[in-house]
Amino acid sequence: MHKSLILIACLALCLGTAGAQVAKPGDLLVAGGAGSVASAVFAVTPFANTFTTIAIFPGAIRGVAVGADNTDYYVASGLDLFHTTPAGVVTTVVAALAPGVGTCWNDLDEDGQILTGTGWAGAGGLFRVDPATGLYVTLMSGIFPNAFALDRDSGDIIVGETTSAKLLRIKRDGTIVTVANALSTTYALDYHFLRGEAIIANNSILYRLDPLGGIHTFATGSGLVKSLAVLANGDVAAGPHGTTIRLYDLNGTAKGTIYSGASFNKMCMVVEDEHNLWGLNAPWIGGVFNLSIRFAGQPGKAYAVAAALSNRPGIRIGGKVIPVNPDNLFFLSQVSPVIFNRFLGVLDNHGRSSAYIVLPKVLAIRGIRVFLAAVVIDPAAPGGIAEVSQPYGATIQ
Repeated sequence: MHKSLILIACLALCLGTAGAQVAKPGDLLVAGGAGSVASAVFAVTPFANTFTTIAIFPGAIRGVAVGADNTDYYVASGLDLFHTTPAGVVTTVVAALAPGVGTCWNDLDEDGQILTGTGWAGAGGLFRVDPATGLYVTLMSGIFPNAFALDRDSGDIIVGETTSAKLLRIKRDGTIVTVANALSTTYALDYHFLRGEAIIANNSILYRLDPLGGIHTFATGSGLVKSLAVLANGDVAAGPHGTTIRLYDLNGTAKGTIYSGASFNKMCMVVEDEHNLWGLNAPWIGGVFNLSIRFAGQPGKAYAVAAALSNRPGIRIGGKVIPVNPDNLFFLSQVSPVIFNRFLGVLDNHGRSSAYIVLPKVLAIRGIRVFLAAVVIDPAAPGGIAEVSQPYGATIQ
């Protein structure tokens, strides 16, 4: 075992994180430093005003992502990408990503791969890493992708490129287009699934990038925000260094703080249990498209999955919005179990299940973008729906 991993394991044991899951569904997973701990992932329970250490890492962290199975986390530290369990057990996925002198962001791709960037003092790159094998491909090199986010509507990757001060869009076919120039340093990015827009932290201003490429002010006076997370209800958590994490509604109106407590640095932030439904591989014609389902807070309850060709405005039930439209594909996904397998079932005692789609060998479906959503069924909940996944989109290859 690598010496740094031995150190991490020992520290995790000392902190009491090796036996049980530290973060709870809906907690904020925040990377940064606090006191004598220079580089760690912390769990922040909304409005509890405290944080707990999940795991400590050997190098500076600028990226945390929740994996496609919605259980484990992937942390970019130094030039390495680590797999981290909710109990704080750390293993290396890939070491010494190059070029670059440090990692600079993480996100989850639509096919279950981990997007990781490098950069800092010199030009770096953007990589798509297979979390199972550690193999990776380079999407861009000679850049400093200080923050980026998956556009869940299109499947593009929106990149804040620091060297050129540009905002870029990498399309699924590899085409790269410039969205905006002279945006200075992009410190954080997240995709707002309800607005269909990216939220961008740039110095002390939060911007939103609309689907047509327009950039508008989302909120001002936020401080130097280096961590952003869109919550399940559409609120936006923004974390500058210091004693607070601020909260905004989906229109950018300030709602106060979601954390106010001891000071710590906040380099990036995601939400525990945010990937309730996600693909585990790319959907290929004639292949099997595997889906992970996990609602950690809803063990033993029934669930349903649906597919559609669009995700807005969605279906409103019991005060919630199910992000798929009731089109022909939606109804087909409910009545054709030969193609849409396990779209109705029961979550296990960990809130997990799986589903899969058997894609026909029909060339005409290549390039079609499919949206999926899952719900937890509970007769006692408003409208019979206890929880709804965020929208998930994938393009058939």
